[in-house]
Amino acid sequence: MATRYICQSMTIVVITLLLCTFINGAQEQEGDIAIAGRLSSAFSPGLYSHLWEPYSSMECLPRHIHLSLGNTESSVMISCSLPRTENCGPDSVTPIVILGRDSNHAFPSTPEQIKITTKYGFTSTTNRAHYESRWIHHIEVLNLELGDHKYWYRIEVLANNKTDSVNSGSSHIMPDFATGDSDGGWQASSRLLRRQKGMKNNLQANLQTDTGKKEEKAIVASTSPRTFRTPPHVAKPVQIAIVGDLGQTTNSTKTMYHMMKTTRKRNQSKNDDIVTSLILCAGDMSYANSNQELWANWFDVMEPLFSGIPLLVTAGNHEIECNADNLDIFVPYEKWFRMPNRLGEAIMEPVDPNYKKSLWDQSCSTPSAFLGRYDYGNAFYAVTHGLVRIITLSSYSQTLPGSRQEVWLNHELAQLNRTVTPWVIVMYHAPFYTTFRSHNDEIQSILMHKSMETLFLKYRVNIIVNGHDHAYMRTHPIVANLQDPENPTVDVTGKAPIHITVGAGGNREGHVKEYLNATMPEPWVAKRNKDEYGFGTLHVRNCTHAYWSWIRDGKTSKGFQDEVWFDNQYFL
Repeated sequence: MATRYICQSMTIVVITLLLCTFINGAQEQEGDIAIAGRLSSAFSPGLYSHLWEPYSSMECLPRHIHLSLGNTESSVMISCSLPRTENCGPDSVTPIVILGRDSNHAFPSTPEQIKITTKYGFTSTTNRAHYESRWIHHIEVLNLELGDHKYWYRIEVLANNKTDSVNSGSSHIMPDFATGDSDGGWQASSRLLRRQKGMKNNLQANLQTDTGKKEEKAIVASTSPRTFRTPPHVAKPVQIAIVGDLGQTTNSTKTMYHMMKTTRKRNQSKNDDIVTSLILCAGDMSYANSNQELWANWFDVMEPLFSGIPLLVTAGNHEIECNADNLDIFVPYEKWFRMPNRLGEAIMEPVDPNYKKSLWDQSCSTPSAFLGRYDYGNAFYAVTHGLVRIITLSSYSQTLPGSRQEVWLNHELAQLNRTVTPWVIVMYHAPFYTTFRSHNDEIQSILMHKSMETLFLKYRVNIIVNGHDHAYMRTHPIVANLQDPENPTVDVTGKAPIHITVGAGGNREGHVKEYLNATMPEPWVAKRNKDEYGFGTLHVRNCTHAYWSWIRDGKTSKGFQDEVWFDNQYFL
């Protein structure tokens, strides 16, 4: 057993180091293939098969696949990208999702689906390099069967004939910035490529269009099969994984790998037949920091996890990334993700040049303290998932009373039906309270704290999830202390929210260096740690009880652990 454990541990270390070499460097194509080969052979078989063959083997093969929840309870959003070439543009091809229910990879149905196509141009504020994104496709697959049902899916890219409509679905292109070429498509396994090369010339797809007429459309590319499970029914138990400040480092990859292994196992240790059906990321995803190639790399690295479990995100300061051309903010974040129940298309005002000069590095790429104007879109939204209502807010949008975000939050909390969704989770990036000497007294947190904490208390929010501090912290139920705003009071009734900071996903900046109080935690802090990377899982078992577990990246039982049952404050 000892030998087996040592070998497994060494394998993970070697693989993550290799992966960091891949994602942090701009290797030639042959270098990518060699590294991908070592990844595939040493990691879980097939985990990085999409990095195996040269990108040019299948020009329009979809890449960067990731899931989110859809705009209805019975839909899922499947996102991917295609190269910005003439052959792979929306005038030439259309990506569609094909579904199946059995394990032999049979795909009998082309479900109804709605497609959004977008792109963007971006000039870095750090080195003035200009970037043109790939074509980014968000495909909402409708009318799925709820209740933890397993679906197999693949994405096929069809050559356009006279119509772009597929199976009574709809498609449109979002207006955007500049146009141009980009690098090639996806790399797939040798077995898949052999099959697809035959598809290029021989396989035809008979698809029903809006007019009812069947048309033959050539399949120019098709991904390997993947799986996902449909969301639970409303008011049913659910398990959610929660992480923040991921990045793309050795530690990030270890976190992703452990999340994948843990979240796809049924929770039999808790006597429940339930799997993780959703991942929350509390901001600071790719750490691209205006280097837009790193967004594509991040999706490559995280695709084995996010192509199988839906992801909900909130914007962190590393998503600000103002465009040097026009000082627009949050553009890559807005384009790469398509969150559910958007209140409208994003309203983003450029940063004022004078404000830009006042920021800590006179740049609006990733300022730690920042307040901009970014509403709707992916900025703030809410979704129901099983027994939980999840409310996502933006730390870097306007939050004062009367702002769009504050008005919406007030309305959202007031209309909650706690008999249907008895648990309420609120997620935003920058925490109100911290035990760490890191992001203290930042303007966005101070203003948001003043205007929104009273709403959290009034409507009995259960759990508040944050990132930003690169560490882990869980508080007791706490209420504001007017005499000392940075040190809240423990609510002895247990009715106040619990704040959890999960900013230890593995980012490149490392952990926070110091505690504010080095000798012992503050009285309102239940657990804290600044030395481990990892993520958490929340198993909402029923209306009154949920089980929280912090899972460190280490593989032994030694080291920091945190496991606790939560009582639903709403019923106390």
